[in-house]
Amino acid sequence: MSANAEEWLKFAGADLRAARLLLADTSVPSRIACFHAHQSAEKALKAALVEESTPF
Repeated sequence: MSANAEEWLKFAGADLRAARLLLADTSVPSRIACFHAHQSAEKALKAALVEESTPF
């Protein structure tokens, strides 16, 4: 895997960890956790695009 794709996956992992932490905190609206989960999915898809040299 290319270094650039790995970097996107690292970003995705950070967003996913944030989503999980936020979801566990009942004082935080779940929509905030969902936002970070969505961001994680987008960044994971970008990693796949970068790996395939597909512009986005």
